Amino acid sequence: MRDFTDRGCPGSEITVSVVGNQHLTVFGSQVLEVQSAAQRAFRALECRDFARVDVQMIEGQAVVVNVNTLCCFDASSAFLAAGTTDQSVAAFMTDIVETTYQRYGSTC
Repeated sequence: MRDFTDRGCPGSEITVSVVGNQHLTVFGSQVLEVQSAAQRAFRALECRDFARVDVQMIEGQAVVVNVNTLCCFDASSAFLAAGTTDQSVAAFMTDIVETTYQRYGSTC
């Protein structure tokens, strides 16, 4: 795995929120390459329910630079900001709770 961030490679970092298990939804970017890279990283690392994924576009390729499964939910949260670009905070949090409940079912 190559580490691009320490080399100061040009390209803006894009933070997205990934929610789901069987079906993944990516919030925060409409760029298909970014969505695909975030989904592949989420699955490869066997994440569950939600995660923040930071992607950098380098030479036209989406490169995952960080996956955070313990992201915060405060007002300055990049995870929360990405997840609420198209919906309210309440709707986004409901998506996360429902996703988690679907995985655990009646055992929680």
